[in-house]
Amino acid sequence: MMSKVFKVSRSAFYKSLHYLPSERDHENRILLFEIRRIHQQSKASYGSPRITDELKALGFRASEPRVERLLKRHKIYAIRKKRFVITTDSKQHFPIAENKLERNYTINGEGKVWVSNITYFRTVKGFCYLALIADLYSPEIIGYYISDSRELKECFRALQKAQRQSWIKDGTIHHFD
Repeated sequence: MMSKVFKVSRSAFYKSLHYLPSERDHENRILLFEIRRIHQQSKASYGSPRITDELKALGFRASEPRVERLLKRHKIYAIRKKRFVITTDSKQHFPIAENKLERNYTINGEGKVWVSNITYFRTVKGFCYLALIADLYSPEIIGYYISDSRELKECFRALQKAQRQSWIKDGTIHHFD
């Protein structure tokens, strides 16, 4: 009955009754305690190479494959930093316009002020860039374009889409970085 409860064969169950923990098991428990302490101290940023170096500095005898095995067995993983992607081209050669945008104004209708921005997201094949155009009067996205590059022409494609979907009023302000 106990072999069914533990989902093991009868022979494995009876063998486990006579099993005595080995010296290696005791070492692994102590090593695992130290691995968890080092991993926690590093804010989960250390993997097996760095943890092995720390253990050796403390006087433990542990190879990197052994540490790696213990990490995998106990589901202890290093947290990887996300790659930083630059979305702003600050080395462009276009003239920089003076910022004459009046900040204390009220928007009293659709199509008066449009704002644009570019963001990115990771896909299986790499990064995609999303150019968005919004009308400040309503929280509605009036134009967008998705591309695998962050060139200026992608913003213009989003603007063309916005122009087709919305009416531009005389004096419409369009702001983008």
